Amino acid sequence: MAPLANLLQPLENAIRYQFIPALLGETKPYVISELQRELFALPARLGGLAIDNPTIQAQHKYQESVELSQSLRALIKPPTIEGPPLNDQGRDQQGSGSDDESQNSNNPEDSKDEDTKLPIPNNPIDGTDPDENKKSELSRDEEDPDESQDDKILAIWEEHKEVRAAIKSQRRIRQKTEAERIYQSLTATQKRAMELAQRKGASSVYTTLPLTKYGFSFARKRDFRDLIRMRYKLHIPDLPVECACGEPYSLDHSQTCRKGGFIALRHDEPKNLFGRLASRVFRDVEIEPNLDPLSGEELKYT
Repeated sequence: MAPLANLLQPLENAIRYQFIPALLGETKPYVISELQRELFALPARLGGLAIDNPTIQAQHKYQESVELSQSLRALIKPPTIEGPPLNDQGRDQQGSGSDDESQNSNNPEDSKDEDTKLPIPNNPIDGTDPDENKKSELSRDEEDPDESQDDKILAIWEEHKEVRAAIKSQRRIRQKTEAERIYQSLTATQKRAMELAQRKGASSVYTTLPLTKYGFSFARKRDFRDLIRMRYKLHIPDLPVECACGEPYSLDHSQTCRKGGFIALRHDEPKNLFGRLASRVFRDVEIEPNLDPLSGEELKYT
């Protein structure tokens, strides 16, 4: 992967100039700044969108792959090394040697010498037969390799897990250092947006599977695009100029205005969710109805 960093530049160009503008809903040519690209490359828990830059991550991925596979190489058994095939000359020499052995075996003097050989005495110390000792050693050698191989595999697997944990720790440190560097380069408004994006649960919508049956999907693409723009304090198109309360309309004002409706919507969503879940268990569950509009009535406080 390391030598492929330059070859991945077309992919990065497609992400920067096509994918991210489409994600933000931009129809006109939109230029992503270098700081925005670095911010979007951060993980969601650090305020980013986890859209990696392949030209930068290629070197890190290659190094992590080398470190991770290094502990697994010991599990790959080396191939059995056998001697080279014999040529015709070698076969002739081997054949001639076998003929000489056969001639020697037919020599009666050699057979007489073999008959006159004395048997090997037992061990004078413990009285055991050396052949029996060799057999017991061979039997132990046949049993030990399997156990030692299992222990070796277990030790390598434990080492592999430690390497994975070390790689994960190094990656988190690298990402946190990069996030701190980007934070120092942002404006005051962007710093506030990044702080809010790093809060617990603020990025769940970007890391959760969009399952429709659980209500985790968006009915329209615009909802998701507006959510990304709200995350980074970007301009949201097609917003009114003036709020219903008479104040200038802005993103921050829309979240705090008591007449705009967003406060009531944030209250109604968990209320309706709790009502739907409770109706699966109980029979007489009703959701709080909306109040009827006033028709000239005036409330007097005492």
